Amino acid sequence: MRGCSLRFSGPTFNEFVVQVKRKPADLLKGLLRKQIIGGLDLGQFYPELKDCLLVCVTEQNSREEVEALAKAMGGGR
Repeated sequence: MRGCSLRFSGPTFNEFVVQVKRKPADLLKGLLRKQIIGGLDLGQFYPELKDCLLVCVTEQNSREEVEALAKAMGGGR
């Protein structure tokens, strides 16, 4: 994705950390305006991850929802 990338290279299951180019709080506000819950701003808890979000997707999320999140975060199709 242009606006973000995976922060860690290890295997994931449902949750993953995304490093973003924009300020996470601003990005999350913009996502909420689109009715998308974008994740947890990890900088609140880990100063070294101040540019990261914890994102979770499960089988409860449709492909369209995941693609909308990716597009809104600066990537996707």
